[in-house]
Amino acid sequence: MEYGKRVDEGGARDVGPSDAGAEAKGLNGEKDPLIGAVLTDDFRVVKPLGFGAYARVYLAEQLSVGRRNVALKILHSVHVKKHGKAAMAALKREASYLAMLGSPVFPRILRTGMTPDGLPFFAMEFVSGQTLDSVLKTKKTLASEQVVMILDAVSDGLSEMHGRDIIHRDLKTGNIVIEETTPGCLR
Repeated sequence: MEYGKRVDEGGARDVGPSDAGAEAKGLNGEKDPLIGAVLTDDFRVVKPLGFGAYARVYLAEQLSVGRRNVALKILHSVHVKKHGKAAMAALKREASYLAMLGSPVFPRILRTGMTPDGLPFFAMEFVSGQTLDSVLKTKKTLASEQVVMILDAVSDGLSEMHGRDIIHRDLKTGNIVIEETTPGCLR
């Protein structure tokens, strides 16, 4: 079982689960063999950002363009084992739907690929900010202007999706990111 290459001061080298290192921790504190791995000779996995029912999302660096931060969404292996090609097709379909959308509220898709273990992933623009869920937990209430801005952006995004016969099946506050770089901008 190989996970690509690890980049350190000595350059890239092959890495597997046994040499992932103590720093390679997942969200639950367990060793995550993907941390430090380089996928498709371009994306170095830095750290986990979150996980859902069928995939994990990682912060990664795109090495071919000067170590730009990107997000990688990688299908859980249990879904590949249980649902096979149907699960893999679903992730690729999600990437192709996102690639069709032009609204600035959606991250741009950079490419799709496979991990060395055969798990499909897609690389997308990394959006730095807080989820609406996190904001609501700390602030408890939002100004009416903020609520209107958020609802407008979500409505615009959903309108574009529905105009292309795409249904967002996981709309929730945890999937809405309020960007740090552009105050008030929503993704």
